[in-house]
Amino acid sequence: MEKLHTMTRHEIINKIIQSNGFNDYLEIGVRNGECFKEIKCANKIGVDPNPISNDTTHKMTSDEFFETWDSSKKFDVIFIDGLHLEEQVDVDIQNSLNFLNEGGYVVLHDCNPPTSYHAAEQPVFTAPANGNWNGTVYKSIIKVRLYRSDLVLETVDSDWGVGILRKGGSKTLDVFPAEAMTWDWFSNNRKEVLNLITPEEFISKY
Repeated sequence: MEKLHTMTRHEIINKIIQSNGFNDYLEIGVRNGECFKEIKCANKIGVDPNPISNDTTHKMTSDEFFETWDSSKKFDVIFIDGLHLEEQVDVDIQNSLNFLNEGGYVVLHDCNPPTSYHAAEQPVFTAPANGNWNGTVYKSIIKVRLYRSDLVLETVDSDWGVGILRKGGSKTLDVFPAEAMTWDWFSNNRKEVLNLITPEEFISKY
């Protein structure tokens, strides 16, 4: 197999859609439409309260969307790339699971911040982050791994870490939560927490 050193989030999402013959896609946090435009899926919904592109179909927060969306209309893939803060990501994950078709996937961006500067609660515009902001998504991922033995997580080690979450059985982390919810512990144990896989491994598995 040819070495794929990187894959973009939209390439990962499109591979999941294509491999499974999926039709219904939801994106939380469309922003400039960079990812949304590239997604090849029959039915696409994009949610953003402050979009800077015309690709957003629902100009509202993700909370408002899930409160008003018809619960009988579920999605095959839901991509979470909205507000990169633990409290909101926690809510977006749970809402997404509630609106996911059987056999579907929740995909999360910014799961693997390289430094604590990238993982700050606000963007840091000096080196080494230089405005690249992953936020505290990683803390939501730690919680999934601590408490959700009913979910399986793998993270493609590319494009700031693209997490792939599905329903199924898994072993939770064997660590005290107070210790796990720190940057230092995450940074030292990221491979185990995120279940990191290479783009090549993703291609062969999905």
